[in-house]
Amino acid sequence: MNGLRKWSDRRHGGKRRFYVLATLALGLAACGGTTPSRSATSTSSVPTTEVPVTTTTAALRPTTTTPATTAAPPTAQQIAGQIANTHETTDPNEGFVGSSPVTVSDGSGGYFTAVSALRNPSADGHGALIFFWHNQTFLGWDTNKETWNVMVSADGADAIEATYADYAPGNPACCPALPPVSVTYSWSGTGFAQSRKIPAGAIVGITVSSG
Repeated sequence: MNGLRKWSDRRHGGKRRFYVLATLALGLAACGGTTPSRSATSTSSVPTTEVPVTTTTAALRPTTTTPATTAAPPTAQQIAGQIANTHETTDPNEGFVGSSPVTVSDGSGGYFTAVSALRNPSADGHGALIFFWHNQTFLGWDTNKETWNVMVSADGADAIEATYADYAPGNPACCPALPPVSVTYSWSGTGFAQSRKIPAGAIVGITVSSG
């Protein structure tokens, strides 16, 4: 009986070892089958660089506002510069000195200005010109030859009156025998207009130039 028990124990012990080995083998196989394989995508830690989003907006063109031309009389500097640039043609050293400007309306929102000027230097106190401006644009002189003497004043709201000394032939410089002559100047829309011609007896005859 003891021999049979020992044989039986060996046989059952062998089965138990077989079962244990089989169970371990199945466990390993199961573990091997359920372990997920790591893909290159999931395991690689490739550094990424953020690319900022660029929003393209059409550039706004700067708005240039051109102010409307503002009408204004000539400045003191403009008047002085133009007078300083004028002289007797035959003697550039003989220039002119201006009096106070007289400014009136041009009738359309602008200005019409006259400045009388006297030859400088002047030994006898004669030799005159009138300088005209429309706004700040120089128009020219009343004549390109000096007159004996002239006085300028406003004639109403939109005209300028120039009063010239008028000489008869042979009159001395001190004493004109003819009555003064008045000429009215105004803005015509394209230049200055005058009511009448300057009388011949008012003109000395010395030509002037600019530049």
